[in-house]
Amino acid sequence: MMLNIKEKLTLQRAVKEGLDKLKSGIKDIRQRLATQRQIKEALDKLKGVSGGDSQSLFEQLIAGKFLKEVPARFLAILKKALAEVNGNIQMIQDPVIAYLAEHHSEEGVFESADVSSFLPVRPFDAKNQANGAVRSLPKGLEYGAPQNIIIDIDTDFESPETFRGIIRAIEQAREVDTVTLKINSHGGRTDSAQAVYAALMECKAKTIARIITAYSSGSIVAMSCDEIQTTPHCTMMIHNASGFSWGKVGDMKAQSTFLEKHFRKWFDELYSGFLTAEEIADVLKGQEVWLREEDIKSRLPKWRPIRERRGAEAQANNAG
Repeated sequence: MMLNIKEKLTLQRAVKEGLDKLKSGIKDIRQRLATQRQIKEALDKLKGVSGGDSQSLFEQLIAGKFLKEVPARFLAILKKALAEVNGNIQMIQDPVIAYLAEHHSEEGVFESADVSSFLPVRPFDAKNQANGAVRSLPKGLEYGAPQNIIIDIDTDFESPETFRGIIRAIEQAREVDTVTLKINSHGGRTDSAQAVYAALMECKAKTIARIITAYSSGSIVAMSCDEIQTTPHCTMMIHNASGFSWGKVGDMKAQSTFLEKHFRKWFDELYSGFLTAEEIADVLKGQEVWLREEDIKSRLPKWRPIRERRGAEAQANNAG
C-alpha cells in the first residue's frame, strides 16, 4: 500500500525522534531495544516492508541471537543487518558493544575482525597509551560483566597530558566496574594531580587506591579515591605545594595570596579525617608528614572518602 505524504512525514518524525532518544543515552537496555524496534518498524513502513511474525536479521541481532558467533561471522551479520537499517550505525551500536562484552578479550576481537569499526567511538585501547598504564579496559557499557579496571600510576606527575589515557579510562568506567589505582609515585605537578582528582570525583565506578609509594601529588590522588588499601611497607608523604612566581611585586603578592587560599581549601577537603587539623595546618606552614604502612592503617578507620562526605553534606542540605 502506498503511503501518502502525511503518513510519510509521520514515520520520518518517528525515526528522527527514536534516533534522538538513542543519541541522548537511554540507560535501560529494554528501553533501548524497544526504541530500536520502533525505528526499524517505521523504516520498514517507509520502504514498504510489511511487518510479519518472522524476525529480520536486525531484530535478531538486537535480541542478542548472534552473541556466540565467531568474530568473522558476526562481522558478516553486522554488514547485512546494517543494510536493513539503511546504513545507520547508531542502530546497531548496542549489539556491537554487547558482543565485545560477551567475548571479554577485546584484543582478540580486534585482531580477528574489525568489529569495533561499527562503534561511533572506538573503545579506549591501552595499546595506544605510551606507558601502558591501563592494564584492564573498560567496555563503556551500562550493562555486561563487571570489570576491575587496574591502572598503574607509577610515574612522576609531569604535564597533564601524561595522564590523558588514565583519565579517559576513569571516565569510561561504569557503575558496575571497580577502578583500582596502584600508586607508586614521588609526585610532581599539582595541576596534573588535579586532573586525575577531577576525573575520580565524577567517576561512575567505585575507586580504590592501592598505596605503594604515594608522595606529594601521589597522596592527592590516593585521598581522592573511595577506598584506600595499603601494601606491605608502603609509604606516604604529604606536604604543601611548591612553585614560583614572577612579574611585578604586587602581582607576585596577589598570586601568593591566591595560591595560599586555594591549597588551604583543597587540602582541607583532601586530608580531612586522615590528618588532624593541626597536621593540616603544619603542612600548610611548610612541614612534611611522613607515614609508614602502620601509620596509614591507623588513620583509615576515622577517614571518610570525599565523595561520601559530599553526599552526606548534600543530603543534609536537602533535608534542611
